[in-house]
Amino acid sequence: MADKEKEGPSFEFEETDFDLLKADGDLAETIDVGALFTSEFTETGSFDVSMYDQTGLGKLLNGLPIPAMMISRSGTVVFANASCEKIASDNGISPGLHFQNLFTRQDQAERAQELFKRVISQGKPQVGEVLFGKDRRKVVGRLHLRSVRAWDEHLILAVVEDLTAEKKKIIIARKHQELSRQTREELENRVQDRTAELIKANKKLQYEIAYRKRAEVLLRKSESKFRAMFETAPVAIMEIEISALKAAIQTLRKTGMDDFSAHLEDNSEFLVEAWDLVQMVDVNDAAVKLYRASGKSELLKTPSIFAPEAIDLFREIVLAIADETPVVEIETITRTCDRKLLNVLVRAALPVSSSPTKRAIITIMDITQLKQAQEALAMIKREWERTFDAVPDLLAIMDMKHRIIRVNKAMALRVGKRAEEIVGQHCFELFHQTRIPLQNCPHKKLITDGKQHVAEIVDDYLGGTFMVSVTPLTDDLGDLIGCVHVARDITERKRLEEKLTLLATSDPLTGLLNRRHFMESLGMAYRNAKRYGHPLSVCLCDLDYFKFINDTYGHQAGDKVLAVFGEIIRYELRSTDIAGRYGGDEFILAFPHTNATDARECLERVRLHLQRIVFKEDNSKFQTTCTAGIAELHHELNAAESLVRSADKALYEGKAQGRNQVVILKRT
Repeated sequence: MADKEKEGPSFEFEETDFDLLKADGDLAETIDVGALFTSEFTETGSFDVSMYDQTGLGKLLNGLPIPAMMISRSGTVVFANASCEKIASDNGISPGLHFQNLFTRQDQAERAQELFKRVISQGKPQVGEVLFGKDRRKVVGRLHLRSVRAWDEHLILAVVEDLTAEKKKIIIARKHQELSRQTREELENRVQDRTAELIKANKKLQYEIAYRKRAEVLLRKSESKFRAMFETAPVAIMEIEISALKAAIQTLRKTGMDDFSAHLEDNSEFLVEAWDLVQMVDVNDAAVKLYRASGKSELLKTPSIFAPEAIDLFREIVLAIADETPVVEIETITRTCDRKLLNVLVRAALPVSSSPTKRAIITIMDITQLKQAQEALAMIKREWERTFDAVPDLLAIMDMKHRIIRVNKAMALRVGKRAEEIVGQHCFELFHQTRIPLQNCPHKKLITDGKQHVAEIVDDYLGGTFMVSVTPLTDDLGDLIGCVHVARDITERKRLEEKLTLLATSDPLTGLLNRRHFMESLGMAYRNAKRYGHPLSVCLCDLDYFKFINDTYGHQAGDKVLAVFGEIIRYELRSTDIAGRYGGDEFILAFPHTNATDARECLERVRLHLQRIVFKEDNSKFQTTCTAGIAELHHELNAAESLVRSADKALYEGKAQGRNQVVILKRT
């Protein structure tokens, strides 16, 4: 019996079961616990804890068939009878174990603790139902608590009535009721669901009947509409029965034939046999017109309407049927009833195995004129490309992002790369080695305003000066999509222009400005000086005894002296000064922003420089000097020529005073 109680009840409580137990408060007592609690429990004397079970009170409690404990007011177990094993954990109940450690759940421990506190605070017995036990032992019991005086201590007597069997019966009964209710509800739901399914199935059947009737009507209308479209379609349409061909292909498949392409290569006669298995069922009026037949009957009786060149089309159709490809489209050649050849675009819609129809619909479009137009267009393109490449100017087509789309041969040769290597690059990266377009880039301006731009550009990469024009390139809607870039090499022209300009503006012997161009430059300097009040000095310089040099040493020696004197002038003058040959051995100089005194210093350097030069001609040596006259602009001089005349006067004064000197004209 003790072993059986130690094992505990076989019934296991679930959390939801205990929630049901808490709701039931009318449970009958199984033993007379009330009588036990009305008895006096007083035992005097001090005993050792190990001797409690030898006392009268201990023997009394050990004789109880239900768990009973003596608990201190601090909540620790002082004494537990043998029946407490029913509610103990696997480790049992030992003295010193806290009262709260006897409960499975925290809420049950709190509930027992609340009863415990009431006994202490009110001094009255307390009763409550709680779930005892841990580990594998769990007992639903009614807990009785009362305060007693025993063993010289104030203790709490706790007695537990085991209600597990009763609660088990209640729970099983409730579960049985719940199961019955759920079974009843489930049956009712099944009946309702089945009824709803039958109603739904009936409605669906009625809907399908109505739908089929409507589909039949629509099918008839659709068939009529299709027939009308078939007959009135602007392209030729043929309806072909291919079920026999599909059966032949299926027979080959059963023999293990998978690679139909290789089979047709090795057995070309199969295509001939396959054509005989194809039956033309119907054609529309456009097909009759396309093939120039007298009527549908003539076209349907024609054994083959395809030219020998179109055998590839039928081969593609056979392969598509074998591979379950639904659509085949190919350009081919067909032959009309009067043996005329046409270029056509054929599109075959083929039924797959899952399709209910066994017929193929073939549409045929006459593209003879289109092919002719394409050939003409291709010829025009070839001519345009030849023309594009034949242009000696450097041509390039660019998009809106400065990417090169196309270049001609001249551009490719100039760059030193093949055309396909240039295409796709940015023009600024290729020609200028920059990461962004140049500020004065004409293509950049065209993108901004959409207008044509022309600019003269010196391109170091291409090595020359180019006249560049960019012309807008638009699409069919007139939107700007890029530009045509034309670069004409004008390097040689610029060199000739510069040479002509130099010849037109300079003296060929001395390299200084000629008289006409000097006077133009002096006029500009004169106007600026008069306008802004800046000083301006003009000097006329003459080589001393130049005629003697020509007569004695020859004109070649004289030319050499003139050339050297021109070099001296260029060396000693500033970049802002103006120098020219006035005529013969006379030279004229202008000094903007310079007064006569400062101009005289410059002329003195020129005079002394010339005086130090020793000329050699054959076995002779000679030297020469120069005389210069300077005039400074003042308010009385109203023209550049007046300033020159004043300088000429100063020159004659210098010659009169003995030459080889610089004279400033004094104002009177």
